[in-house]
Amino acid sequence: MKLSEWAKPQVRTYQTRPDLTPEQTAILDAYADLYGKAERGLFAAIQAGDALNDLKREFCQSSI
Repeated sequence: MKLSEWAKPQVRTYQTRPDLTPEQTAILDAYADLYGKAERGLFAAIQAGDALNDLKREFCQSSI
């Protein structure tokens, strides 16, 4: 066996399918929306050239 064949990483995937109530589903959906908005906002700010330390303070304060 060649070293390059031996060193190939294995890919493993996992799924979780929790049994949720409609209320829990709504909470997770709201969290996912908020997280996505924050992620896109942070990406846009980084692309605009804002300083990372300033962004950290801004994003931490806005989450309180």
